[in-house]
Amino acid sequence: MIRRAVMADIPAIVSLGRQFYNSADFEIEASAPWFSMAVSTYIQDAERLCIVYDNGCVKGFLMACYGQSDLFPIKVADEQLLYVATDARGNAWTELRQAFEQWAKDKGCKRIQLTAQNVVKPELMARLYRRSGYALADLVFFKNI
Repeated sequence: MIRRAVMADIPAIVSLGRQFYNSADFEIEASAPWFSMAVSTYIQDAERLCIVYDNGCVKGFLMACYGQSDLFPIKVADEQLLYVATDARGNAWTELRQAFEQWAKDKGCKRIQLTAQNVVKPELMARLYRRSGYALADLVFFKNI
């Protein structure tokens, strides 16, 4: 079942976030207290979304926000972080995506952006996103300074 996250879900979301972080070789050190604070913001802010896949316990989450495009006269919804525990993959993605898309429509968005971290199976995520009706739009490059 997909539902809006509540403050009591923060420990489970932080634990899943740690699994996500540990699944790849990120160049930036993670901070559970910082991530916990971010999750709290996404739960409470009306322009942000934090939903969970809950099948008796939280097994996945999606965090997103929306706003006015800087370049076009449309609102855009932007997925910030998505993770589903390995034992819950399959339907969880579809349900999280559909709930996110409906939220974006309800907020008046005309476009949705999804990301795939280059250090976390980008080819697999690209296939998953394409099968869900998404097209590659940008390549983003980072440099730590």
